Amino acid sequence: MNWTVSRHDLPLSAPFGISRGTSEICECVVVELTHEGTTGYGAVTPSAYFGETTETVTETLPDLLAAVDEVGDPHAGQRIERLCREVAPDQPAARSAVGIAVADWAARTLGVPLYRQWGLDPERVPATSYTVGIDPPEEMAAKAHAAVEAGFGILKLKLGSDDDRARFDAVRAAVPETELRVDANAAWDADEAVAKAGWLEAGGVTMLEQPVAADDVAGLARVTDVTTMAVCADEACQTATDIPRLADACNVVNVKLPSAAVRGRPGGWFTLPTPTGSPRCLAVWSSPAPRFPPPSTSRPSSTTPTSTARSCSMRTPSRASPSRATGSTSGRCRRARARAGSEPGKTGRFPASAVNRQ
Repeated sequence: MNWTVSRHDLPLSAPFGISRGTSEICECVVVELTHEGTTGYGAVTPSAYFGETTETVTETLPDLLAAVDEVGDPHAGQRIERLCREVAPDQPAARSAVGIAVADWAARTLGVPLYRQWGLDPERVPATSYTVGIDPPEEMAAKAHAAVEAGFGILKLKLGSDDDRARFDAVRAAVPETELRVDANAAWDADEAVAKAGWLEAGGVTMLEQPVAADDVAGLARVTDVTTMAVCADEACQTATDIPRLADACNVVNVKLPSAAVRGRPGGWFTLPTPTGSPRCLAVWSSPAPRFPPPSTSRPSSTTPTSTARSCSMRTPSRASPSRATGSTSGRCRRARARAGSEPGKTGRFPASAVNRQ
């Protein structure tokens, strides 16, 4: 089994700003895994915020790829995943790059695309939203308008600056009929988030992502209690072990594949048990923001995933799938079900979203 690892700095078509700073390049690590004449490809864009960089990923990959070689069969995905977790338990981004390469190799050896191997329906390819980074209000409005003209029906706005209201109002005026989501990237304190949730909801925002600091679970719950928008935990949820403590504080958690090193067949809903054994209602998405559509009587199996993209000179489409918890007596669960168009006491409809790096 042969492999190569390479690093690439992909220039963004325009600087991309969030509350923590502005980036002009996308740092990417690519893995090529060759076995029996077939090559599988994997890639990851690690985030220093979550503790991994291109340097740490590049240094870790040889040990992970040696683990793949030790197993000797790229079709043995579960064994490979277990061994890789033993080798690098705290580096999910590096493991993710290897997992993608192994999955790609396995599908190629069977002569089918990965979506066919996993049984995905090409007619259900996720709609892609467009993320508008922090810029002066007029520039954000122009980018939002251009994205809608290009065919994007959902926009995600980055906020968390000293002039959020002006930025939001400029975008809403430019695209009055477009679905908007907002991501503050943990920039606000709870009081500020509660205040801003009011005018964001009035402006038609369907989802508010990580409005408060990652460690402020009580603040996140305060925001969820005062709004009918879906409230999403992002920076607060870095591994699966974070989910129980967030279950009563929000409606949704954002699972980034490079952070969680999620691998395997996408799809399916699951129930999140509490310590007492009773289920809580928390929608868990394979990466970014979920889309809460108008009321629908569709069954969970007919949900329409969405994805989030941002402007980049080189971008690879990605797919994800829904998964969720069902059945709860919590108020947040009932509100989430109501927004999703289900009757009280019944499961709601939570379409999922796909990969978004920030």
